[in-house]
Amino acid sequence: MLQWWIGALVVMLAAGLGYYIRLIIGRYEIKSGTQEVKRLLEEAQREADVTRKEAGVQAQAEVLKARAAFENETKTRRQETAAQEARLAERELNLDRKLTMLDKKTLVLEQKLADGEKKEAELGQQQTEYQALIKTEREKLQHIVGMTVEEARRALMTRIEEEVRGETGMLIRRRQEEAKESAEREARKIVAQAVQRFAAGHVSEMMTSTVALPNDEMKGRIIGREGRNIRALEAATGADLLVDDTPEAVVISAFDPLRREIAKQTLERLVVDGRIHPARIEEVVAKVREDLDELIRAAGEEAVYAAGLQGVAPEIVRTLGRLKFRSSYT
Repeated sequence: MLQWWIGALVVMLAAGLGYYIRLIIGRYEIKSGTQEVKRLLEEAQREADVTRKEAGVQAQAEVLKARAAFENETKTRRQETAAQEARLAERELNLDRKLTMLDKKTLVLEQKLADGEKKEAELGQQQTEYQALIKTEREKLQHIVGMTVEEARRALMTRIEEEVRGETGMLIRRRQEEAKESAEREARKIVAQAVQRFAAGHVSEMMTSTVALPNDEMKGRIIGREGRNIRALEAATGADLLVDDTPEAVVISAFDPLRREIAKQTLERLVVDGRIHPARIEEVVAKVREDLDELIRAAGEEAVYAAGLQGVAPEIVRTLGRLKFRSSYT
């Protein structure tokens, strides 16, 4: 019986000791887990701080990069604007010079017209004097020879045919024709120049041509570094190129329609070819001029053939061919 109680007590002590040991082990595991969680949270916080700092540095770098790009673009646009303003000022100066020349030519024409009127009056006076001379000669013939009026008239007409009409009449007509042709030629020239220069308000569309571009990046290639390409184009063709905000297009302006056509075809060929630099520009301009010269000659010959003319001088044929590129205001 005593042994049974001793065994039972030993079992109870063992059970209590096991429970106590288990409780101690459980508390240790909970404490260890809490410390691990705390360590992981601190490590995550440190990593988050590092990531946040790196993101702040990267964002600041992107802002600086964008600001630098904006400043460069602004500087480039200011340079382009300054270049365009300089070209406009130069064109205005050229226009003032041309206006001054036109005024001088107008004065010269007025003087020539006055001289022509004076010569015409002198020729009229000479004709009156010749008629008086004829009358005097007729009276002399009648008085000296005793001819009838009809006989004297025939004799006088014969003499006039030999002396006066061959010299006086030809001189009068030649002087009149020369004065008239000179005045008309100068008048046509000045009127044509005036119309081409000052009719822009009514025919602005006739004075410009538009060349389509595949994209707006092509504008930068047309302008070239420091504007070299566009200056070479304007110098070689004699036309003005306007590169503005018009999307995918360049406007060509020139009073001379032939120059405008040369610039248009040159730019179209350069855009298709893709090689745009001063040397290539000169080559293409030379080729376009050669092709247009052949076109002008062919057009002139076609006009001469249509009119049924023969033996026309080559220069006149070329002038007729140039009318293919005329500007009409009617």
